[in-house]
Amino acid sequence: MTELDLYKYISENGTMTSYDGHKAIIWIYHCELDDFVKLLGKSVLQDGGIEVRLQDTYVAIDMTNICEQCDIDLKNVFGDEH
Repeated sequence: MTELDLYKYISENGTMTSYDGHKAIIWIYHCELDDFVKLLGKSVLQDGGIEVRLQDTYVAIDMTNICEQCDIDLKNVFGDEH
């Protein structure tokens, strides 16, 4: 996953995000999980996967460590969101 890929995914899908300058959270609707998993790629999901918070209609994912692993600058993707 690249910075541009993630930015486009969020923009094109109207994905809800939150960023406080240090931590980035993304909310993915259940029906969008397959596409999001493809975006993340196998390298992010190997070694036990990632922790998520399963909620009624969506999954909340802390993207902070994932972006760090992929060399993605949080400010470039989430900085102007909130």
